[in-house]
Amino acid sequence: MKQRIFSGIIAIMIVITGMGVVNTYSNASTLDSDWTATLSTSDSSYKSIGTRIKDDYSYIYVYWSSKTSNLSALNAKVYGLYVQAGGEFECGSNNVGTQHTYLLSSTKQYSLTNYVKENGFALARVKIRSNAGSGIASGKWSPDSYGLYTILK
Repeated sequence: MKQRIFSGIIAIMIVITGMGVVNTYSNASTLDSDWTATLSTSDSSYKSIGTRIKDDYSYIYVYWSSKTSNLSALNAKVYGLYVQAGGEFECGSNNVGTQHTYLLSSTKQYSLTNYVKENGFALARVKIRSNAGSGIASGKWSPDSYGLYTILK
């Protein structure tokens, strides 16, 4: 009987203190996806680096990890999309459809401020183009981020 009471007390303590619970901030939307794009200043169109489900109100994570040739800066835009309806809507500012461009000035990790989830969209898309130079850019991205990097607003 004493052993059952003791076991019960230990179980209650574990529940109260949270011991035995693995705390993880990672979910499917924070896992990184690879991207690669061939870019040139002579091409003014934006190229998608991916479209994924956005689960929370966090920054969008973009890691520009490598480049070739003289590519030295990128422009990026964030879009929100509905799962079942067509069309994409710019969500870099709190006003849907308002044009907003982020400047990725060098190869490093960025946190992009966005309003995808706040505006009711289920999917996030990031598009890039060359701001300076030409070459191949590559890296990783995720629609949700649990880290903080260079914050672009």
